[in-house]
Amino acid sequence: MAKRSISAPLLLVISVMLNVVRAEKQPITVWNYYLFPPFQTAPHSGLATDFVALLNQEFEGEFRFKLNSVPSARLNKYLKKEEQGVLLVVNWAWMGEGAKQKYL
Repeated sequence: MAKRSISAPLLLVISVMLNVVRAEKQPITVWNYYLFPPFQTAPHSGLATDFVALLNQEFEGEFRFKLNSVPSARLNKYLKKEEQGVLLVVNWAWMGEGAKQKYL
């Protein structure tokens, strides 16, 4: 079985975004709102689960990531309340004007 790895630019972006969390040593919420295959194939299974497992493997001892798969309406409530987390597979253009400055 081939070893999977995360690309260096992605690791750099995640490291920069999560620098504050490192000091707090609390789990980092990773939101997934794609509740269908291949992102979620069953409870605790699918691409989102595999990606979070890979993040935990790559950052072992530094960070702990916890997947939270939720419908998009609930995710929007979290974002309005400015809850902290990482959102999987999203484009800044989908989040509205000024999203990159607001959410990064």
